[in-house]
Amino acid sequence: MAAQLKTATNAVKKILMTRPTFFTVKYSINPWMDPSIPVNEERAGKQWETLKSALEKAGAAIEVLEPNVKRAGKQWEILKSALEKAGAAIEVLEPNGAENFPDLVFAANAAVVRGKKAYLANFQYAERKGEKFFFDKWFKENGYETVGDDEIAFEGAENGYETVGDDEIAFEGAGDALWARKNRSKLFCGVGPRTDARALDDVAKKLKDDEPFTVFGCRLVDPRFYHIDTCFCPLNEEVAIWYPQAFDQVSQHNMKNEIELVPVSEKDA
Repeated sequence: MAAQLKTATNAVKKILMTRPTFFTVKYSINPWMDPSIPVNEERAGKQWETLKSALEKAGAAIEVLEPNVKRAGKQWEILKSALEKAGAAIEVLEPNGAENFPDLVFAANAAVVRGKKAYLANFQYAERKGEKFFFDKWFKENGYETVGDDEIAFEGAENGYETVGDDEIAFEGAGDALWARKNRSKLFCGVGPRTDARALDDVAKKLKDDEPFTVFGCRLVDPRFYHIDTCFCPLNEEVAIWYPQAFDQVSQHNMKNEIELVPVSEKDA
Protein backbone atom coordinates (compact mmCIF):
# COMPACT_ATOMS: atom_id res chain seq x y z
CA MET A 1 0.00 0.00 0.00
CA ALA A 2 2.76 2.46 0.91
CA ALA A 3 4.33 2.18 -2.54
CA GLN A 4 1.01 3.04 -4.16
CA LEU A 5 0.38 6.19 -2.16
CA LYS A 6 0.40 9.42 -4.13
CA THR A 7 1.61 12.71 -2.76
CA ALA A 8 -1.31 14.91 -1.77
CA THR A 9 -1.75 17.75 -4.25
CA ASN A 10 -3.67 19.83 -1.72
CA ALA A 11 -1.21 19.53 1.15
CA VAL A 12 -1.36 22.31 3.71
CA LYS A 13 1.12 25.07 2.84
CA LYS A 14 0.81 27.18 6.00
CA ILE A 15 0.52 25.83 9.55
CA LEU A 16 -0.17 27.64 12.82
CA MET A 17 1.72 26.35 15.86
CA THR A 18 1.73 27.56 19.46
CA ARG A 19 5.02 27.44 21.33
CA PRO A 20 4.69 25.24 24.48
CA THR A 21 5.79 28.06 26.79
CA PHE A 22 3.12 27.29 29.37
CA PHE A 23 2.42 23.65 28.52
CA THR A 24 1.70 21.51 31.56
CA VAL A 25 -1.02 19.18 32.85
CA LYS A 26 -3.04 21.09 35.44
CA TYR A 27 -6.32 19.23 35.03
CA SER A 28 -7.75 16.09 33.40
CA ILE A 29 -10.25 16.28 30.53
CA ASN A 30 -9.30 13.07 28.72
CA PRO A 31 -8.03 9.61 29.77
CA TRP A 32 -4.43 10.49 28.91
CA MET A 33 -4.12 13.49 31.24
CA ASP A 34 -2.79 12.89 34.78
CA PRO A 35 -1.93 16.03 36.78
CA SER A 36 0.12 13.91 39.21
CA ILE A 37 2.68 13.20 36.48
CA PRO A 38 4.87 16.27 35.89
CA VAL A 39 5.57 17.50 32.36
CA ASN A 40 9.20 17.45 31.25
CA GLU A 41 9.24 21.00 29.91
CA GLU A 42 12.69 20.73 28.33
CA ARG A 43 11.70 17.57 26.49
CA ALA A 44 8.39 19.08 25.37
CA GLY A 45 10.24 22.08 23.99
CA LYS A 46 12.71 19.92 22.06
CA GLN A 47 9.90 17.77 20.65
CA TRP A 48 8.07 20.90 19.52
CA GLU A 49 11.19 22.27 17.79
CA THR A 50 11.76 18.89 16.10
CA LEU A 51 8.20 18.86 14.78
CA LYS A 52 8.47 22.44 13.56
CA SER A 53 11.74 21.68 11.78
CA ALA A 54 10.28 18.56 10.13
CA LEU A 55 7.27 20.49 8.85
CA GLU A 56 9.49 23.25 7.46
CA LYS A 57 11.70 20.71 5.70
CA ALA A 58 8.54 19.25 4.16
CA GLY A 59 7.81 22.66 2.64
CA ALA A 60 5.31 24.13 5.10
CA ALA A 61 5.43 27.76 6.17
CA ILE A 62 5.07 27.87 9.95
CA GLU A 63 3.28 30.70 11.74
CA VAL A 64 3.98 30.72 15.49
CA LEU A 65 1.61 32.03 18.13
CA GLU A 66 3.90 33.09 20.99
CA PRO A 67 2.09 32.85 24.35
CA ASN A 68 4.76 35.11 25.83
CA VAL A 69 6.90 36.96 23.30
CA LYS A 70 8.89 38.64 26.08
CA ARG A 71 10.54 35.36 27.02
CA ALA A 72 13.27 36.00 24.45
CA GLY A 73 14.25 39.16 26.31
CA LYS A 74 17.04 41.36 25.01
CA GLN A 75 17.67 39.31 21.85
CA TRP A 76 14.04 39.69 20.84
CA GLU A 77 14.13 43.46 21.41
CA ILE A 78 17.34 43.78 19.35
CA LEU A 79 15.77 41.87 16.46
CA LYS A 80 12.58 43.91 16.64
CA SER A 81 14.57 47.16 16.64
CA ALA A 82 16.68 46.07 13.67
CA LEU A 83 13.62 45.14 11.64
CA GLU A 84 11.95 48.45 12.40
CA LYS A 85 15.08 50.36 11.39
CA ALA A 86 15.02 48.43 8.13
CA GLY A 87 11.55 49.79 7.48
CA ALA A 88 9.40 46.87 8.63
CA ALA A 89 6.13 47.47 10.46
CA ILE A 90 6.15 45.07 13.42
CA GLU A 91 2.96 43.71 14.97
CA VAL A 92 3.37 41.83 18.25
CA LEU A 93 0.97 39.34 19.81
CA GLU A 94 1.22 39.58 23.60
CA PRO A 95 -1.78 37.72 25.03
CA ASN A 96 -2.02 38.34 28.77
CA GLY A 97 -3.14 35.36 30.82
CA ALA A 98 -1.86 32.65 28.47
CA GLU A 99 -0.28 30.91 31.45
CA ASN A 100 -3.80 29.90 32.51
CA PHE A 101 -4.34 27.90 29.31
CA PRO A 102 -1.72 25.12 29.04
CA ASP A 103 -3.60 23.43 26.18
CA LEU A 104 -3.14 26.51 23.99
CA VAL A 105 -0.21 24.57 22.51
CA PHE A 106 -2.66 22.34 20.62
CA ALA A 107 -3.18 24.87 17.84
CA ALA A 108 -5.04 22.46 15.55
CA ASN A 109 -7.99 22.85 17.89
CA ALA A 110 -8.16 26.61 17.19
CA ALA A 111 -10.33 26.42 14.08
CA VAL A 112 -11.05 24.62 10.84
CA VAL A 113 -9.92 26.68 7.86
CA ARG A 114 -11.13 26.78 4.27
CA GLY A 115 -9.73 29.30 1.84
CA LYS A 116 -9.90 32.68 3.53
CA LYS A 117 -12.30 31.60 6.29
CA ALA A 118 -11.63 30.13 9.72
CA TYR A 119 -14.45 28.61 11.77
CA LEU A 120 -13.33 29.12 15.37
CA ALA A 121 -13.58 26.47 18.05
CA ASN A 122 -16.00 26.73 20.96
CA PHE A 123 -14.49 24.36 23.50
CA GLN A 124 -16.54 21.83 25.44
CA TYR A 125 -14.69 22.16 28.74
CA ALA A 126 -14.52 25.32 30.82
CA GLU A 127 -10.75 24.87 31.20
CA ARG A 128 -10.24 25.55 27.49
CA LYS A 129 -12.97 28.07 26.64
CA GLY A 130 -10.66 31.04 27.16
CA GLU A 131 -8.34 29.84 24.38
CA LYS A 132 -10.76 31.22 21.83
CA PHE A 133 -9.72 34.76 22.76
CA PHE A 134 -6.08 34.14 21.87
CA PHE A 135 -6.79 32.44 18.58
CA ASP A 136 -9.38 35.02 17.59
CA LYS A 137 -6.87 37.76 18.40
CA TRP A 138 -4.18 36.04 16.32
CA PHE A 139 -6.47 35.72 13.31
CA LYS A 140 -7.51 39.37 13.57
CA GLU A 141 -3.96 40.62 13.85
CA ASN A 142 -2.96 38.56 10.84
CA GLY A 143 -5.44 40.20 8.49
CA TYR A 144 -8.66 38.31 9.07
CA GLU A 145 -12.17 39.72 9.02
CA THR A 146 -14.02 38.58 12.12
CA VAL A 147 -17.76 38.02 12.13
CA GLY A 148 -19.30 36.85 15.40
CA ASP A 149 -22.78 35.95 16.53
CA ASP A 150 -23.46 39.61 17.30
CA GLU A 151 -22.81 40.51 13.65
CA ILE A 152 -20.00 42.91 14.56
CA ALA A 153 -17.31 42.84 11.89
CA PHE A 154 -13.59 43.52 12.16
CA GLU A 155 -11.97 44.75 8.98
CA GLY A 156 -8.70 42.94 8.46
CA ALA A 157 -5.76 43.57 6.15
CA GLU A 158 -5.73 43.18 2.39
CA ASN A 159 -5.50 39.40 2.48
CA GLY A 160 -9.05 39.56 3.85
CA TYR A 161 -9.53 36.46 5.99
CA GLU A 162 -12.77 35.94 7.85
CA THR A 163 -13.30 34.15 11.16
CA VAL A 164 -16.71 32.79 12.08
CA GLY A 165 -18.11 30.46 14.70
CA ASP A 166 -20.82 29.75 17.24
CA ASP A 167 -20.61 30.67 20.93
CA GLU A 168 -23.33 28.26 22.04
CA ILE A 169 -22.63 24.90 20.38
CA ALA A 170 -19.45 22.95 21.13
CA PHE A 171 -17.03 22.52 18.24
CA GLU A 172 -13.31 21.80 18.61
CA GLY A 173 -11.70 23.01 15.41
CA ALA A 174 -9.43 20.87 13.26
CA GLY A 175 -9.11 18.43 16.14
CA ASP A 176 -12.60 17.31 15.12
CA ALA A 177 -12.68 18.36 11.46
CA LEU A 178 -10.37 16.96 8.77
CA TRP A 179 -10.46 17.69 5.04
CA ALA A 180 -10.16 14.85 2.52
CA ARG A 181 -10.68 13.99 -1.14
CA LYS A 182 -9.94 16.12 -4.22
CA ASN A 183 -10.30 19.88 -3.70
CA ARG A 184 -11.07 19.11 -0.06
CA SER A 185 -14.57 18.12 -1.05
CA LYS A 186 -15.21 16.10 2.12
CA LEU A 187 -14.99 17.30 5.71
CA PHE A 188 -14.96 14.44 8.21
CA CYS A 189 -16.07 15.68 11.64
CA GLY A 190 -15.87 13.80 14.90
CA VAL A 191 -18.98 14.21 17.06
CA GLY A 192 -19.86 13.08 20.56
CA PRO A 193 -17.12 13.62 23.15
CA ARG A 194 -16.16 17.21 22.28
CA THR A 195 -18.08 18.41 19.22
CA ASP A 196 -21.87 18.70 19.13
CA ALA A 197 -23.41 17.25 15.95
CA ARG A 198 -25.60 20.36 15.72
CA ALA A 199 -22.51 22.39 14.83
CA LEU A 200 -22.02 20.65 11.49
CA ASP A 201 -24.77 22.48 9.61
CA ASP A 202 -23.38 25.80 10.79
CA VAL A 203 -19.85 24.80 9.74
CA ALA A 204 -21.09 23.87 6.26
CA LYS A 205 -23.05 27.12 5.96
CA LYS A 206 -20.34 29.51 7.14
CA LEU A 207 -17.41 27.88 5.32
CA LYS A 208 -19.32 27.68 2.03
CA ASP A 209 -17.40 28.91 -1.01
CA ASP A 210 -17.27 28.36 -4.78
CA GLU A 211 -15.99 24.79 -4.38
CA PRO A 212 -18.75 22.49 -3.08
CA PHE A 213 -18.00 20.22 -0.13
CA THR A 214 -19.89 17.81 2.09
CA VAL A 215 -19.67 17.56 5.88
CA PHE A 216 -19.83 14.09 7.43
CA GLY A 217 -20.50 13.51 11.11
CA CYS A 218 -18.54 10.54 12.47
CA ARG A 219 -19.61 9.49 15.96
CA LEU A 220 -16.76 8.69 18.34
CA VAL A 221 -17.55 6.04 20.96
CA ASP A 222 -14.23 5.31 22.71
CA PRO A 223 -13.24 7.94 25.32
CA ARG A 224 -9.56 7.41 24.51
CA PHE A 225 -10.24 8.86 21.06
CA TYR A 226 -12.04 12.07 21.96
CA HIS A 227 -11.09 13.97 18.76
CA ILE A 228 -11.28 12.58 15.24
CA ASP A 229 -7.63 13.47 14.63
CA THR A 230 -6.65 10.84 17.22
CA CYS A 231 -8.11 7.98 15.17
CA PHE A 232 -8.44 9.13 11.54
CA CYS A 233 -5.82 10.69 9.28
CA PRO A 234 -6.12 11.41 5.53
CA LEU A 235 -2.83 10.59 3.80
CA ASN A 236 -3.74 12.04 0.42
CA GLU A 237 -6.84 12.65 -1.69
CA GLU A 238 -7.74 8.97 -1.86
CA VAL A 239 -6.50 7.16 1.26
CA ALA A 240 -6.74 7.60 5.03
CA ILE A 241 -5.63 5.55 8.01
CA TRP A 242 -8.03 4.95 10.87
CA TYR A 243 -8.82 2.95 14.00
CA PRO A 244 -12.29 1.58 13.16
CA GLN A 245 -13.34 0.73 16.73
CA ALA A 246 -13.17 4.39 17.69
CA PHE A 247 -16.37 4.95 15.68
CA ASP A 248 -19.89 3.55 15.94
CA GLN A 249 -21.09 1.01 13.37
CA VAL A 250 -23.06 3.51 11.30
CA SER A 251 -20.10 5.87 11.03
CA GLN A 252 -17.78 3.02 10.07
CA HIS A 253 -20.12 2.06 7.24
CA ASN A 254 -20.50 5.63 5.98
CA MET A 255 -16.78 6.40 6.11
CA LYS A 256 -15.93 3.29 4.10
CA ASN A 257 -18.20 4.60 1.35
CA GLU A 258 -16.39 7.94 1.16
CA ILE A 259 -12.66 7.17 1.16
CA GLU A 260 -10.27 4.21 1.04
CA LEU A 261 -9.41 3.34 4.63
CA VAL A 262 -6.37 1.50 5.99
CA PRO A 263 -7.01 0.19 9.52
CA VAL A 264 -4.42 0.28 12.28
CA SER A 265 -4.31 -1.89 15.38
CA GLU A 266 -5.41 -0.75 18.81
CA LYS A 267 -1.76 -0.72 19.90
CA ASP A 268 -0.70 1.51 16.99
CA ALA A 269 -3.72 3.75 17.49
